[in-house]
Amino acid sequence: MRFLRAQLERLVSMPMEHRDMQRKHDRNGVGLVEQPWMMFGTDGKAINSVPDLAKGFDGSRVLLLFLGGRFIYPGIQINHERKVFAHDKMITLKTLSLQPLVYAVDAFLEKEECKHIIERSAPNMKKISESRTFSTYLLSAKDDLKLLNIDERVANLTRTPLHYHEQVQVQQYNHGQQYESQLDYKKWKNRLATVFWYLSDVNLGGEMNFPSAVGFEPIDDENVASECSTGLRVKPREGKVILFYSLLPDGTGDKTSLHGECPVGHGQKWAANKWIWNKQLRMPPGEHHPR
Repeated sequence: MRFLRAQLERLVSMPMEHRDMQRKHDRNGVGLVEQPWMMFGTDGKAINSVPDLAKGFDGSRVLLLFLGGRFIYPGIQINHERKVFAHDKMITLKTLSLQPLVYAVDAFLEKEECKHIIERSAPNMKKISESRTFSTYLLSAKDDLKLLNIDERVANLTRTPLHYHEQVQVQQYNHGQQYESQLDYKKWKNRLATVFWYLSDVNLGGEMNFPSAVGFEPIDDENVASECSTGLRVKPREGKVILFYSLLPDGTGDKTSLHGECPVGHGQKWAANKWIWNKQLRMPPGEHHPR
């Protein structure tokens, strides 16, 4: 045990530049940023120093080492549930899929929060391209205490700093509108995860679909669009969020994370997504770029 602790202390004390994986491309040929590995406790807190390691270390503590450098919740098994405190409320994180890694949280957003987001976004919704039939709007949380509080909740849920987050993208879908399947990870800096918010119920259709999810039987149902007949589908429910990872724990892209939005069969659908990156997008509060 002393030897193990000594080795762990040596690893944690290693300068960040020596932790770089020096990989330029992942197994799918996608460019990677050189991302140092990191250790985390099972609570998602980073272990950055020997004191962090020593705190509570009694020989039975589980440490998680991620070659990709960011914390990812272990899926355990489908339908596994864990309680997580997310900023201002206790939530239940339920595993929906292991490949890709997909979680659901019911009642993550309150009804009044969903209503607030819709009311702020509705006058600004625009169709962004001919290929994307739905309307969208980038909603800033600046000077909006409700949105700032939700941002903190998402940061706490994902165990990532706010300066790793994009602005929330609000989406409105009418009858027949959908979001065609895509992968979120790209080149160099990568989107680590997506937190997808359902802001309204939908009577028919409108599910988030993961067509390449492993272990799900095809669906033969006339009410299910053909492009949504394979993989995992997650039904919209007001206040529910889906957390899914686009990167694997080693930092490479997960090709099974292909996802899209099924056509709305009846009614209207409001949703939003928050993209979380594996590297910071902007300077943390109180810090400035060097001149």
